[in-house]
Amino acid sequence: SLGERNQEAVNRTAGNGMLLMFVVTVAFMLFGFLGVRPYFEIQSTVAATVEGGIDYASICCIFALGSFLQILCERLLQATGRTVLTMATQAAGAIINIILDPVFIFLFDMGVAGAALATVISQAVSALWVLRFLTGKTAILKLRRDRLKVAFARLKRIVSLGVTGFVMSGTSCLVQIACNNQLQAF
Repeated sequence: SLGERNQEAVNRTAGNGMLLMFVVTVAFMLFGFLGVRPYFEIQSTVAATVEGGIDYASICCIFALGSFLQILCERLLQATGRTVLTMATQAAGAIINIILDPVFIFLFDMGVAGAALATVISQAVSALWVLRFLTGKTAILKLRRDRLKVAFARLKRIVSLGVTGFVMSGTSCLVQIACNNQLQAF
């Protein structure tokens, strides 16, 4: 749509992408509340590993909105050709995380939970920063509330583009689970 210079289609597609992002966020939040413990319990029999994984993943999943919003907004910004801003957003998030990690882990003695908290805060700050570029007056791609309307044909195209990567990632996770379970036998 950008290549066709069809700005309305670009904006509506971005809005539908945002709706999908909210659906995925809710799914991850539910997993954070209900699925993290069973997931880690099939991964390891080492109590410290399981509890640390549960602490970290629960926080990251329950507060996944910042992460997903950051990723979506970075990709939208990247699609408009503003790759330097995308890189700056990633760098800002990494720097904030590097600064917050020792503060939460050591200063506040939060351990693994502190690392997770630093991660979600840095992602949320980066998301808000990049969102500013997509909602401003000079934005090529304009995210607006009125464009957050479901268009099933658009959603189908978006999902069809992303399903391959999703299946590949899911397959990789299943292989890792199988490997972890095999290694536990030793």
